[in-house]
Amino acid sequence: MGADVQAIDGLSAHANRHTVMDWLAHFSPEPDRAMLVHGEANVADGFAEFVRQRFNWEVNALATHETFEL
Repeated sequence: MGADVQAIDGLSAHANRHTVMDWLAHFSPEPDRAMLVHGEANVADGFAEFVRQRFNWEVNALATHETFEL
């Protein structure tokens, strides 16, 4: 498996959409997939769609205790 788990320093747990999108825009190389693992389901689903449209990434918004096979 070629997955890496990284710790994220420097972001508030309460960053707004603009701050998070600006942070995502600086990924190099860009990821093939992003996983959203925090927030209310309807908000996470909406943000996942927003990221998909902006970056053309595969984005999954996981529910509490949901697993995902890589």
